[in-house]
Amino acid sequence: MEETGRSKKTIGLRKLPKNYGLPGTSCPPHTASGGASSRKLLTQELLTAARVRSFRRVREVEVARLVRDVSAAAASGAAVNLTGMGARLINDIVLRCSVGSRCRHREEYLAALHAMVRQTSGLSIADLFPSSKLASMVAMAPRSALANRKKMERIIEQIIQERKDQMETDTGGDQAAAVESKSCSLDDLLRLQKEGGPPIPITNQVIVVLLMNIFAGGSDTSSTTLTRTMAKLIRSLRVMAKVQAKLRQAFQGKSTITEDDIGKLSYFKMVIKESLRLHCPAPFLIPRKCHETSKIMGYDVPKGTSIFVNMWAICRDSKYWENPKNSCQRGSKPTIYNSKGITLSFFHLALDAGYVPA
Repeated sequence: MEETGRSKKTIGLRKLPKNYGLPGTSCPPHTASGGASSRKLLTQELLTAARVRSFRRVREVEVARLVRDVSAAAASGAAVNLTGMGARLINDIVLRCSVGSRCRHREEYLAALHAMVRQTSGLSIADLFPSSKLASMVAMAPRSALANRKKMERIIEQIIQERKDQMETDTGGDQAAAVESKSCSLDDLLRLQKEGGPPIPITNQVIVVLLMNIFAGGSDTSSTTLTRTMAKLIRSLRVMAKVQAKLRQAFQGKSTITEDDIGKLSYFKMVIKESLRLHCPAPFLIPRKCHETSKIMGYDVPKGTSIFVNMWAICRDSKYWENPKNSCQRGSKPTIYNSKGITLSFFHLALDAGYVPA
C-alpha cells in the first residue's frame, strides 16, 4: 500500500522508536512541528550540499586506502572479498564524517547496528497481527532490536562525552581546534547545543538519535547498493565491458581520480541508478501511520493504520516501467522517468546506441 500525504512516520509495530524520545526523521514525532524541526536540523545543518562537499577529503582518503588494499591482495594472488571491503569503506566514511574518526568502539557499534538493521527490516509476528497484544508480547525481534539499540546508544554517549572532554582541553586561540570544530557532524551538533539556536533543544539524547539515524541510513544502504551493483555487472558482462571502456576513456592518462571526474561518467551513474531501481537497498520503507481516515484505491484506511510502503513493487510496476523486471534491451524503446529536486531519479538507460541489458 502506498503512503498518502496524511501519514506520519513511525517504525510501526516494532515500537522501537518510542524509546527514543525525539521527534526525528525515523521516530514518531511528538508534535508535527517537532518532527519538522528535527528534519530541518538534518537537511539544513548536517547534510547540506556544502557540508557534504566538505567531507570530500575523507571520502578520497578512504577510497584510496581501499584501492591500495585491493591492489595488494590481487598482487599476492589472494582472494578479494569486495563485499567486506566495500562495507568497511562505507562504514569508515560514515564514522569519520559523523564523529571525526573511525573510533575505538567501531567493531562493537557496527555489530550492534547490523544486528538491529536485520531485525527491524523484516516482518515479525507483531507486524502480521497488529491488533494482538499477545503477538507483541511474544515477538522476539522488538526485544532484540531494543537491546542492540541500547548498546548503540551507550557507545554514542561515550563518544559524545569523550568529544566534549577533548573540546574542553582545546585552547580558544588554537587554530587546529578551530579547524577540528568543523570536521564532523558531532562537532556541529555540539556547537548548536552550546549556541542554543535550533527550534528544538539539542540535548545529548537528541544528538544520539540524530547520529544513529545517520549511521543507520548511510552505512548499510550504501554498502548494499555497492555490493548489488557489482553483482549486477558481473552477471552482465557486456555492460561491465562498456563501463570499463567508458572509465578508461574518461580517465586516460590520469594517475589519480578525484570526485570532480565523476561528472564525466554519465553511463556509469545510470548503471547505478538502474541497480537502485531493481535492487532497492530498503525494499520496505519506514512504515508510516495514518493520522486521519483515508481512502486509497477504493479501500477505507482507518485512522492509526500502519502503512508499509513497498518500494520494491513500486520500482517494478508495469504501469510505470517497460520491461520492469529487466533493464532495457537493445532495440526496445525505453520509458524515461526523471524526478526533479533533491530525491534520486530512477529511469531506464538510453545511452549512445544501446541500452543496458538485464
